[in-house]
Amino acid sequence: MNHASQSHVCRSMKAECCRRAFTPLRLPAVQAELDCYAAWFRLHRPHQTLQGTTPEERREDEPPAVVRLEPRPRMPIRGDPISVRRVAAVQLRVERFAGREHLPVIRLDAA
Repeated sequence: MNHASQSHVCRSMKAECCRRAFTPLRLPAVQAELDCYAAWFRLHRPHQTLQGTTPEERREDEPPAVVRLEPRPRMPIRGDPISVRRVAAVQLRVERFAGREHLPVIRLDAA
């Protein structure tokens, strides 16, 4: 990892994990919080430099099968039609990773 990447990770960790109203003061609690953030960062946080994938998705041999949900009935399908699924509506779901308010897991599902 180069210096610019390390700097970006540290900046993201400070903004998304450490600058909260409540930060634990005991070392084991701080370590647990950092471990939780690292797991969320690896598994659920998309990265612009990875073209919107997570580090875990990039690490796997096969890229994830990204299916675009298309709720607009008259919208023409461009590109690979296999990667598009027509649906009546979509629903945005936001869950919390390990119950942490500051670590969202965002999903878009067919409604």
